[in-house]
Amino acid sequence: DSGIWEEEEELHASSVGACVAGLKSVSKMAQIEVPLWLIRKGEDSLKLPTALACMHILDSLHLDLSDKKIVVLGQGKLVGRPVTQMLRLRGLKPETVDSSTSNQEAILQNANIIISAIGKGAHIKGSMIKTGVVIIDAGTSESGAGLAGDVDLESVKDVAGYVSPVPGGVGPVTIAMLFSNVLEVAKQKNANPQQ
Repeated sequence: DSGIWEEEEELHASSVGACVAGLKSVSKMAQIEVPLWLIRKGEDSLKLPTALACMHILDSLHLDLSDKKIVVLGQGKLVGRPVTQMLRLRGLKPETVDSSTSNQEAILQNANIIISAIGKGAHIKGSMIKTGVVIIDAGTSESGAGLAGDVDLESVKDVAGYVSPVPGGVGPVTIAMLFSNVLEVAKQKNANPQQ
């Protein structure tokens, strides 16, 4: 025992994050409770890395999103809500699905694009999606075999047009987006050394 923390004390990420100035918080964890997490244009060039990774993967597919039915599965603070807001800022109208949504399977069956971040291993099956759907899997959970995504890759591989794997999909792009935030902070610091 190092004596630094008492056994009954619990360290919360939000408490630690609140100690870091928002401008310097490259992970943006300090701001997830603040209304500015809505990612308004021009207010903050830093973004939540995992949400940004989902958008980067979507952009890399070079799809015309204007006529696509986009479903965001999960409305958590780190991925679902920010991704939904980023899509809306682009003038798109994503449909959101959370645990209280009654007709989840029908919504998924009609989706052209699914961005999933619910953290339920192998939740999305091939029978739940239509042929050619694009699925960005940002959900992770532990399974007996290790890390698992929201998508049952084996059952969707012959149905979906694109699926980001877990591990190896959104995760590495999230790290790249985190480094992008680090670079942005360095640029801002260089432009204004008093920060």
